[in-house]
Amino acid sequence: MFEPIPSNVERVAALTIGAAIEVHRVLGPGFLEKIYQEALCVELQARALRFERERPVTVSYRGMAIPGQRHRCRGQRSEH
Repeated sequence: MFEPIPSNVERVAALTIGAAIEVHRVLGPGFLEKIYQEALCVELQARALRFERERPVTVSYRGMAIPGQRHRCRGQRSEH
């Protein structure tokens, strides 16, 4: 069925989720997304976790490449 999650991935995921929970615990609800983004960066740095902000991604959907962050749609079909 599913492969077990490697322990190093599990550790980083737990630390990242913990950082996000801490940000929400301290700030609570009601701020704009930008505030939470900045606070999460501060928290990740405080926990010595390396990260990239808004890394560009492309998702394949029905053979079409759908660009994510910081990309524009070009209408090209994916080769995958």
